[in-house]
Amino acid sequence: MTQLPAHSRTTRLLHWSVATGLAGMLTFGLWISSLPSGKEKGAWVQTHKSFGMLLAVLILTRLVWRLKEGWPAAQTHATFDRVAARTVQSLLLLLSLAMPVTGIAASITYARPIAIFGLPVVPQLMEVKNDYWNALAGTAHAYIAYALLGLIALHIAGALRHHFLIGDATLARMTGRTALM
Repeated sequence: MTQLPAHSRTTRLLHWSVATGLAGMLTFGLWISSLPSGKEKGAWVQTHKSFGMLLAVLILTRLVWRLKEGWPAAQTHATFDRVAARTVQSLLLLLSLAMPVTGIAASITYARPIAIFGLPVVPQLMEVKNDYWNALAGTAHAYIAYALLGLIALHIAGALRHHFLIGDATLARMTGRTALM
C-alpha cells in the first residue's frame, strides 16, 4: 500500500476559500438577479462587484499555486475517472476565472468604473454604455454562473463517490488527512 499525503496547507486553504467564495457569490448573484431594477438593486450590485474583485484575486492566487504545485497524483487507475476529474477540475479553474473577467467586462461596457468598497480599481473606460457588448458580457457572466453550479455539483458528487463508494483518500486528502492506498 502507498501512503498518499494530504494536500498542502496552502492548497487546502485556497481550495476551500475559493469554494466558499464561489458558493457565496453565486448565491448572492442569483438573489440579486431576482430583484427589480432600481437604486436598491444597484447598491447590491456594487457590493457584489466588490466581493467579486476580492474573490478574483483569490482565484488568480489559486491558479498560480496550481501551476506552481502541479496537479495532484491520481487516486484511481480507471482512465475515465482520471479524465473526468481532470476535466472538471480544469473547467472549475477556468470558469471561476472567467466569472470576474466577464463581470469586469460588463461593468466596463456599462460605462461604469469598478471599485472595491468605494476604493477605485478600474476607472470608467467608456463614455457611454455599449448595449451590444454589455449584453454579451452579462449573458456570458450568467451562463458561466450556471455552468459553474453544474460543475460544482459534479465535483461534490465525485468527491462523495470517491469517499463513500470507492473508498479512496480523495476527500481525506483535501481535508488534511493522509490515507493508505
